[in-house]
Amino acid sequence: RRTLDPVGVIAVVAASAAWGTSGIFVKFVTLEGAVSALALAFWRDITAFTVLVVALGVLRPGWLRVPRAKLGWLVAMGASLGIFHVFWNLAVMLNGAAVATVQQAGMPAIVALVAWLLWGEALTWQKVAAILLTFAGTVLVSGLDALGEAKLSLEGLFIGLAVPAMYAAW
Repeated sequence: RRTLDPVGVIAVVAASAAWGTSGIFVKFVTLEGAVSALALAFWRDITAFTVLVVALGVLRPGWLRVPRAKLGWLVAMGASLGIFHVFWNLAVMLNGAAVATVQQAGMPAIVALVAWLLWGEALTWQKVAAILLTFAGTVLVSGLDALGEAKLSLEGLFIGLAVPAMYAAW
């Protein structure tokens, strides 16, 4: 019988809380601090990278060794995450945190569709149902009233579509 690792549970709860409140902080920092979406993404990612490298260097230095053949993939993954963060920041700035969160909920659909088109993965009714339930749950949690009051511009709509696309790419 498996038991839950309390450190793992705490890490997941902390990560969820940080991710769940990121839209609020993005909106606050960009409005109050007059920081651009690009600068905020840069400082967020460079801080996370530095903390991760230092922590791994101390706790698991062997994990920092990456085979040369995999460096390109690692750089591409980091770049796509950085681009995602820029689009996420822009979406929150333009559309608000609730709308940007709902726009991001399109990511599972993009991943499933690309996996079906490129790799021939089955697009089962269970996957479609899960995608629809994920999207519906995100809409409900984000607040229908916030979505109803949203004033999306064409720019906000396109930025909002780039958010799940880049998240799926990552």
